[in-house]
Amino acid sequence: MKPRAEIYRNSSGFIIHSYGETTTGLYIAIKPFIHIPSETNPLEIKKSIEIAFDSFKVNIPHPKQNEWTHRQKEYLKNMKFKSLRELHLLCSTCGIDEIGDNWIFHPNIKGPGKSFVESDKGDVTISKLSTPEEILFAVNEAFSRCV
Repeated sequence: MKPRAEIYRNSSGFIIHSYGETTTGLYIAIKPFIHIPSETNPLEIKKSIEIAFDSFKVNIPHPKQNEWTHRQKEYLKNMKFKSLRELHLLCSTCGIDEIGDNWIFHPNIKGPGKSFVESDKGDVTISKLSTPEEILFAVNEAFSRCV
């Protein structure tokens, strides 16, 4: 079990959410979903990532087959998108793992359909003790690898 979060970027700014690990080991998006305008103070991005990691949960019930449609609708509502297609078209995304005192950003590229797959351009690692400006630099470096 390692704490996980996700950061998305689009033309209006960033969206950061936490993950929960289900009883079967699957990671699923959970609240909070934090929307940050692109002109924000770097401290807000650092604080939002910290909040996402603090909200990470384990052993949450694995959704039943008939619950996935509802979960997807709630996810899109929290993300403020009408569809996965819209999210896929308008956003770039990086997974974030917290290992010890480090945050590891895993850049993703657009995959087939409405999916994202991990980029082969390498991860970006930074100490979570870094300044907000250094963390914002690492976030931007990770997103530069999402192409």
